[in-house]
Amino acid sequence: MTSIITGVVIASRDHKETDRFYTLYTRERGKLQIMGKGTRKFQSKLAAHMQPFTELQVMIAHGKMWPKLASVERWTDFTRIREDLQLFGLGLGLNELLYRAIGEQEPDEKLYDFLIDAYSWIQTLPELEPQRLQFVHSALTLKWLVMIGFGPHCDACVSCHTTHSEIADPHITVSHGGLVCHTCVIERRSQFSDARRVSVELLAALRFMSNAPFESLLTGQLDPLLELLIDIQDEFIHYHLDRDLRVPVFLDQIVRQII
Repeated sequence: MTSIITGVVIASRDHKETDRFYTLYTRERGKLQIMGKGTRKFQSKLAAHMQPFTELQVMIAHGKMWPKLASVERWTDFTRIREDLQLFGLGLGLNELLYRAIGEQEPDEKLYDFLIDAYSWIQTLPELEPQRLQFVHSALTLKWLVMIGFGPHCDACVSCHTTHSEIADPHITVSHGGLVCHTCVIERRSQFSDARRVSVELLAALRFMSNAPFESLLTGQLDPLLELLIDIQDEFIHYHLDRDLRVPVFLDQIVRQII
């Protein structure tokens, strides 16, 4: 029995002497691990197509233990992401989020479309200044967090549901996923012990970023808040994943080379 799926390679690992496991994020089945028999061989035709940052149509054969790679056809190849170190870091950041934080076979077409759209946009980017590079990575991560339901949700207080426009002294709570008003922080100190006060401008920036088009991340209107926005993204990622990601370290190394 075979199936045809559409997806991208987000990770791979060698197996035995000639085989390789590929982790794909697919439109139809979410994250899926398949075995590529013989794809470590130099002459393997399938291996040449199984590269990251390429949208693929893959035929898989259902085996007793693992789905096996039967054939592959390239659809959209985001070549420039593989060729430019900055862009590679941004694309790798999205792949790492999917690999580490999404469960097996949990399909989400909106998340898949977000990934492909993000690849398409990243491929068009010019060379970025160091802080802008780190901010773009953080902004893409924040968009991803909102999409999968981890927040930060900033339209209303997570406790009393007062709308953001009626909150004069906003706070952000990582453990509860977003905006909380000052009244709820005071009345429920133990529940919102991690809440931190933020400015109305920062709250507006968080709301804007969650739904704004990718192109808006290159404008100068958010420049005064870049460091604060990066810090908030770091807090949410560390809380929800409970582990350090490798890509921010990689991007920091790129930034040091630029500086």
